[in-house]
Amino acid sequence: MAKALKTAALIVGAVALVATGVGAIGVGAIGLTAATLTTIGTIAGVAASLMSLGAASLAGRPPPGTVAGNPTKFTIEKQSGIPYTMGRTLVGGRVAHRQYYGAKNVYESWVSILSLGPVKSVGPLLIDKLTAVALSGTAALGAYAGYMWLDTQIGATPEARALAGPAGAIPGWDPTSKLSGLAADLWTLKWDKEGKVFPTGVPVRGRVVEGVLVYDPRQDSTYPGGSGACRLGDEETYVYSENPACHAVTWAFGRYQNDVLVAGGGLAASGIDMATFAEWANVCDANGWKVGGTVFTEADNSWDVLRMIAQAGGGECVPVGARLAAIFSAPRVSIGTVTSNDVCGPVDVPATAASRIRRNTIIPKVRLEAQGWEMTPLDPVSVPEYVALDGASRPRELDFPLVQQADQGAELALYAMLNDRELDGISITAKIYALGYRPGDCLTIDIPEANLIGRDVILREREIDAASMAVTLVCRSETAEKHSFALGRSGVPPRTPDLSNPGVDLSAPSSADWQLVGATLSRDSLEVPALVITGAADDRALDAVVFDYRPYIAGAAEDVNWTGASIEPATVRRRDILGVLDRTQYEVGIRYRVRGSLSRRLVLGPVETSGSVVTYPDGTPIDDLKPAEPGATNGSPNGSYVGDRLAEEVNRLADLNGLNILGQILRGDALTALIDARTVLDGKQVGVVIGEVKAASEAANAVFAQNFAYLGARNGADNGWVLNGDSIEITGAGFASRSLTALTAEVDGHRADITDMQEILFDPSGVTLRSVNILDLDGNITGTVNTLTGERSDYVIYAENFRVVNPNGGQPITPFRITPDGTVTVTTLAYETLVPLFAGTYSQLNPAAGFQKFPGGYIRQWGQYRQQLTNEAAVRINFPVPFAALMGVSAIAFNADNSSFKDAWMQSTGDRDVAGATFKAQSATSDNRTIDGFDWEAWGTYAD
Repeated sequence: MAKALKTAALIVGAVALVATGVGAIGVGAIGLTAATLTTIGTIAGVAASLMSLGAASLAGRPPPGTVAGNPTKFTIEKQSGIPYTMGRTLVGGRVAHRQYYGAKNVYESWVSILSLGPVKSVGPLLIDKLTAVALSGTAALGAYAGYMWLDTQIGATPEARALAGPAGAIPGWDPTSKLSGLAADLWTLKWDKEGKVFPTGVPVRGRVVEGVLVYDPRQDSTYPGGSGACRLGDEETYVYSENPACHAVTWAFGRYQNDVLVAGGGLAASGIDMATFAEWANVCDANGWKVGGTVFTEADNSWDVLRMIAQAGGGECVPVGARLAAIFSAPRVSIGTVTSNDVCGPVDVPATAASRIRRNTIIPKVRLEAQGWEMTPLDPVSVPEYVALDGASRPRELDFPLVQQADQGAELALYAMLNDRELDGISITAKIYALGYRPGDCLTIDIPEANLIGRDVILREREIDAASMAVTLVCRSETAEKHSFALGRSGVPPRTPDLSNPGVDLSAPSSADWQLVGATLSRDSLEVPALVITGAADDRALDAVVFDYRPYIAGAAEDVNWTGASIEPATVRRRDILGVLDRTQYEVGIRYRVRGSLSRRLVLGPVETSGSVVTYPDGTPIDDLKPAEPGATNGSPNGSYVGDRLAEEVNRLADLNGLNILGQILRGDALTALIDARTVLDGKQVGVVIGEVKAASEAANAVFAQNFAYLGARNGADNGWVLNGDSIEITGAGFASRSLTALTAEVDGHRADITDMQEILFDPSGVTLRSVNILDLDGNITGTVNTLTGERSDYVIYAENFRVVNPNGGQPITPFRITPDGTVTVTTLAYETLVPLFAGTYSQLNPAAGFQKFPGGYIRQWGQYRQQLTNEAAVRINFPVPFAALMGVSAIAFNADNSSFKDAWMQSTGDRDVAGATFKAQSATSDNRTIDGFDWEAWGTYAD
């Protein structure tokens, strides 16, 4: 092990040399291969780049472009490394060997590296980027006949032969000088003593190369959804492509020849999030985006190369956990919502993009074939609406070194402008479960406190704070309209994002969208008056639809006497309001809740519950109290929603207020409305109302009877009523009997209710007996709910304080208090026997023996070993108490004098059991190292 760590130290040392510029390795002249051109500096540079992805990936600055000079030039540059050619582009070549030879040195030959190989093809030799030289074999024809020769290879591994000249051996070059793995040519010129063939000297030359082959996950049948023989790491199966995403993933994985990394990042396959690259490749194909150009393995930083490739595809490569993923410009659908309840720390939101970043004119520069493959500025991409908004033109030049299409350059420039105008740097400290979101995900932020209401964002970075168990999400706003505008599918530029929110439409719903019918619903010979509302909400972004109703009073003010019926989802199509009286006129109000605010009310009616029968649109009578929704189940489990409330909340309110009495046929709020309608004398609300309803029905399989009496009184704004109701129902499905007494008073703006209810229910699910006694003052309740079924009994008490009075005298005492979070506080506790939650002793500490027992049967043991140990020495420790099951062991080296030469550590081995464990000393720098002992610790379970 010490030897292996020495090797690692050498690599670290090489990295340090490269970082300081010492030890650079140039291109040799003879016997070059791609492997020999790769230096430790390249490997270290890739490692350093990919280890610092987070700092560089999202910095916002564009990639710098190649720093090795113009790749279209034919030059001698030993420090640039291997050219790496992608797509179809012009390559000048980097000279690896140059020699004069022959009689009177009439021949001059250049060996030029065109690209890492193999490449798809190497095109004809171009002189002055225009004239293609025709060849017969390796000899030029036409004007250059007898004066020019060219031998070419595409970079096979291995190459069958070395490149050769026309006039025999070339000094320093022989048949063993193969350039395996490199696309290259050997170009020979003969001295033109009359100056007619080469009047200006050595001509300007270039080759149009279709570059390297790449891995495409979509053509890999071992990748989910892929189809084909392409395999990552097997270069013989790679395919030719100009797709930026395929080049990016291939470069990140690295190019290997003879198991040596010769270019690229060198990431393991498991370190790449392949799904994001496959999706990105599809987007590039759909947009017609290609990558083309040449970079260099030595002069160009590998991470900058990856950024240049990603830029050509409108994307970025970012670290997500321990893997490299792709983020790219494309329409997104939000996969989750972050609300105020998810926030556990600061929220930082910029008001708008900084003016120095927010540009309205971009001048893209791309490499165009029509311009001799040189970097050429395109016409400025400008948005007049943004120029007007910003007050003046704010131009910026932006280079796209690996883009060779004018339209693509313009689209990417427009994307860059639109992205720079987004709100970037939105920082949200969220709870730990937000860790499930990944950079590149589209989220909806709904934090009104930060003026982020329904705002879509793209997650750019995430950072975990292990101390607080929080996740910091760094996001950029996402404007959906920018994608169609950037790609030329829309001529309307999106609005520049800021923290303002568009006005909320709070107009009343349209009467054309909703219809109201006063009707009678029936079931099992029981007829129930009802208000039936049908229709659909309009296309505004609604939170919910709010229904309410009131007895009709001619001339009543618009905002008085309304009783809430329900709050329904925006998708509601029908709402039945029960608990209304027969042959009574009602109005129904409908409002929309939009971003937390209520719209104005649409008033429908008046209609009379006259006994008409409601039908479905096809004319079929509705003979159920409320038809079940498709896929509905019997009852709503806790955690599900009923309207806009949790099922358990609805059930609790139903229990407390007795709303299940008489099948919800008669409701207290309906009686209050009735009193309001019938106690108006000479324009003043005063008087009394007394009523009684008796009903009975018999059918072949059902018997029903009810006795319902009420009385009420009003004097101005104050009113009160008393309700007594009894019912019994026997059907083939079961038995139900109920008895209800309810008192209500509304005085000086306060409402008080006392509800007392008993019921017995028999149905196929079992038997339920329930007794409810609840006192309610302005929503503050106290009382009891006692329930007995065939499976369990429940006695629920609703109270803030629980007091007991000894019948033999004394003051009331509060034996305990329960806080809303469930904490029980006991004032005084006396007990005869306390049974622990865990069997055995709660905690037994024995420092002398070196163990401590804990609840639940767990034990921790420890000890010290104080003898000098050398590297590789092994020591077995016997535990003071044998474990029932051993869970883990560890040891820490002890260094008495803190000597730097005592750098060994202790390592646990496979020799461990319930009685003991063996530890072994290890050293990093030498086998001749010692320590003065070690401390050990073990965990497990014990048996009494």
